[in-house]
Amino acid sequence: MREPTQQTIWLRVAAGLVAAQLLIGAPRAHANLKRDAVHAGHALGTAGRHIGHDAKRAGLAIGHAARAGGLAFWHAIKGNGR
Repeated sequence: MREPTQQTIWLRVAAGLVAAQLLIGAPRAHANLKRDAVHAGHALGTAGRHIGHDAKRAGLAIGHAARAGGLAFWHAIKGNGR
């Protein structure tokens, strides 16, 4: 077998250092992904809550208008001016 050259040894050392750096940084990257997912979930939940509140307000307004229209129609049929 041939002896590895100096260049081959340095390439192996560099590859090992890069691999070690990736392994060390992997848990940190995982924590960032988890944190980002939590933030996205909170933002989505907040937006959904706001949409729900606005839909409730719109539904109440429609309900009140329908009730007022129904009462006006009822009074018109009965001949009672309101």
